Amino acid sequence: MRERGPQRDDAAERVSDERRGQLGGDYVDERERLGRERRPAPAREVRRDDVEARRERLDLPVPEARVAERGMEQDDLRQSSSPAGSVVPRMSSSSSCRSVCESSSSSSLGSGFSMISSLGSLDNWRFCPRCAGKLTRAGDHLACGGCGARFWANSVPGAQAVVARGGRVLLGRRRDDPSAGLWDLPGGFLHEGEDALAALRREVREETGLEIEPTAFLGTWNEAYWERTVLCLTWLARVVGGEERAGDDLVELRWFDAQTRPRGHELAFPSFDEILSLWAARQEHA
Repeated sequence: MRERGPQRDDAAERVSDERRGQLGGDYVDERERLGRERRPAPAREVRRDDVEARRERLDLPVPEARVAERGMEQDDLRQSSSPAGSVVPRMSSSSSCRSVCESSSSSSLGSGFSMISSLGSLDNWRFCPRCAGKLTRAGDHLACGGCGARFWANSVPGAQAVVARGGRVLLGRRRDDPSAGLWDLPGGFLHEGEDALAALRREVREETGLEIEPTAFLGTWNEAYWERTVLCLTWLARVVGGEERAGDDLVELRWFDAQTRPRGHELAFPSFDEILSLWAARQEHA
């Protein structure tokens, strides 16, 4: 096969000579000279101004801002426009959750949320818990090639209460990690199929001995908890009965006013600073 190479070259030369005669020698010579002198265009950085100019020239719509460009402030329902004494429910991400998101590769969904490339608690899953088949990544979930089962890493729902009485808020000191010894809001995880308010009353009863009545829904916060993310459903509540005692995950109960309440590193989870600040602001307008 290699010996036929020169024959192909001779044929190519004949075709080239014929086209040279048809197009004119000077024209073809000039084309060949330009081809020999041609060099790749130097690479240059694509600037934002270039993109904007091209978008305007082609009359394209303005793209929606990415999460990183607007600092994720649009996923909050601001309290500034609310009347005095009222609380606006908020949907927010705690600082700990934001640090996890920023360290992960993610793609913006254009509405204040991001799809994290990590699968959270499923990151270390290798085999199917049903048939022991091998698990493979399939977009936003894991799939088993053996039985066809699919698994998603969802946030775990939890309910917690800002229990207030006489201008003070009830906090409990945690017995176990994470954040053992720090101040916590009473609350806990929902049982499967359990109503959120029923879970709230049950958890507060188990941890404080008190019966409560929710008075307002304060909002939701995403909080990192070991390898999971907890979707914290948060209510303001008042005491309606029971006998105060620390129990379950708490070893001590204490009432704090807005000025002396724990802050920052004294709190079990980063989102509590924002939650207690909302409660304190309500006290100022009461």
